[in-house]
Amino acid sequence: MSKFACFLKDNIVYLIIIVVILILAVMVFLILTIPKKIEYDGICYNRLNKCLTLSEQYPAIRQARIPETYNNTFYDEPNFPYALRDFFFASSYKSYLPCGYTDDLVSYQSIANVINAGARVINLDMFYQGELEFDEDTRVIVGNVVRKFVYDKNGQVMKDKNGKDIVEKELQSLSRCHKEKYYRKYLEFTKCLEIIRDNAWVRTNAPLFLFLNLEFNYNEGLEYQIFSQIWNYLKDKLIDKYYGFQRVKIGAIPVSKVKNKIIILTNRKPFNAFLDEITNGIVSSESTNVKLYEITSSEAELYGPKAQMGGDDARRNIIENTSQNMVAVIKKLDVTPDNVYNPKLDTFNYNTYFNFEVGVSMTFMNWQNYPDDNNYLKKYLEKFKFGGMVLKPLELRYIPKPPPDEFHRNKKLDYNNIVVYGLNGFMDFQI
Repeated sequence: MSKFACFLKDNIVYLIIIVVILILAVMVFLILTIPKKIEYDGICYNRLNKCLTLSEQYPAIRQARIPETYNNTFYDEPNFPYALRDFFFASSYKSYLPCGYTDDLVSYQSIANVINAGARVINLDMFYQGELEFDEDTRVIVGNVVRKFVYDKNGQVMKDKNGKDIVEKELQSLSRCHKEKYYRKYLEFTKCLEIIRDNAWVRTNAPLFLFLNLEFNYNEGLEYQIFSQIWNYLKDKLIDKYYGFQRVKIGAIPVSKVKNKIIILTNRKPFNAFLDEITNGIVSSESTNVKLYEITSSEAELYGPKAQMGGDDARRNIIENTSQNMVAVIKKLDVTPDNVYNPKLDTFNYNTYFNFEVGVSMTFMNWQNYPDDNNYLKKYLEKFKFGGMVLKPLELRYIPKPPPDEFHRNKKLDYNNIVVYGLNGFMDFQI
């Protein structure tokens, strides 16, 4: 008998134990990895396309003819112009997001999809790409980046030894599904403008609002980049310079002046004069141009009932505001670490019926979340089945009328104080 055969015979028990251990190890490895692989495939594989496919369920929206004038009996004027404040506008929040918000993907196609579905308000977040914000080669991008800077006691961003801003936490638009190499961290602003140019006015002459959320410090160079890129791609779509510098309330602009045009909105007044000139309105809680109301996720759950707690007087005050001004409402998005395992967990919508009852011009919704559990976006889009720009009911519109007549006094009836003296005071009196 060979030495190898003898070895096997003498150690057969140990060999069987080793084989069993190896088999168990392989089984444990498979048990631990296969579910993860299945989970990865279910969540990550082809994630972008799966998210974008949902947009195919958007209802078909055909823009009806947009009325430009009406009969104002107060002025005896049969062709009095409608203003932008007289309409509801289908509004898309963070239009570049195809899936969820936190640490998730960005997509050019998502912008095209919401425009083609009828959105007339597009929202893009503007960041910078580069080592330092004020470097000469730093450029503007569209992305979904959340930076938490570390500040010193004077409120200034602290720097490391190399002069870079110290960031406490940074989340970039790259899903944790890292193996999908085609996932983008950010979008080129020029490409976004090209998509708007090629899609926004194919089936409608309604104006398009481009709401740029400037997520960097006051930086004249980056703002000039934004201006120059808009100028290069959409110069012929900008509205008349008379409406620049936010000198006119957007709500009062006649519809006839903005057909087939783009209206530029920002979240703060631009520092750069060129961008400031083409910026038509500021959207913020302090703005007197487009007033912004932000609500939290918890507030959104009871939004309608809570907003009506003030009774009829509060309701009348709200309508007085929304009828004379452009008003926007946004539900702030939550940062949800588990979004990668439950896509769109952080982009849920809410019941917006109250907004339409009181005349809110722009109710921003998360269009990537369609259909959602409560069909809130579906019900929202049904409001715009005849187009992304819909005339408000008469009771929600402001009808200008002449000021009341001024009444002048009859000067013949005026009197002056008269003092009379006589007979050493015997007849003293005054009127």
